Amino acid sequence: MVTSDLSSQRIRLPFTSKLILSSTMILVGYFTALISIPIIFANAASVPRASTGKCYTITSGYLSASIDNSADLEALDLNSDEELTLNNGTAVQAAFQACPEATQNSGYNYTGRLVIEPTSSNKCLTITNLSSSNGPYFVKSENCTSDTTPSEGELWGYGNDFGDVIFGAGGCGPGILLKSNGEPKLASRNRLEFSCNGTFESMTLTNTTG
Repeated sequence: MVTSDLSSQRIRLPFTSKLILSSTMILVGYFTALISIPIIFANAASVPRASTGKCYTITSGYLSASIDNSADLEALDLNSDEELTLNNGTAVQAAFQACPEATQNSGYNYTGRLVIEPTSSNKCLTITNLSSSNGPYFVKSENCTSDTTPSEGELWGYGNDFGDVIFGAGGCGPGILLKSNGEPKLASRNRLEFSCNGTFESMTLTNTTG
């Protein structure tokens, strides 16, 4: 009887088989590397942005809104008292600055402040009576309170699924109050009224005065 001790046997592959095995191992290594590359980049892309630091500019332009049920945008103004108005002053140029240390409004891509150009002026568009329970609210250019954590009245939300919209980010999140005919409701001195009740419109920043 012939017995075989398998534990002592060695498997010898012919030369061609060794080549095939080696090539297979190289290919496996190659494809593994290819798979690893996008994973590395995906991990790098998923690193969150810094949540600390000073406010920084996202975009700038003329502060504008859609008026009279029109798709056209019209620039908003500051009057001699630095109140936000319509057709009663000088067109407002501002920079939207994201403020990562401010209380964030999850409804927008960025929460930050609107700084009057030039930003060295240190003037921010501020809702002056945000503590009012029902509004209407009014906006004025006032000294910026902080370049890291602006006051609640200075906070604005920028950008969401509807585009580059701007609404108040503090309080109820007000926008420009509209009348039933689609025109903005104006108070004395042509001041724009802001509200969260009824129909209200967003603002945006554009390259022209409309």
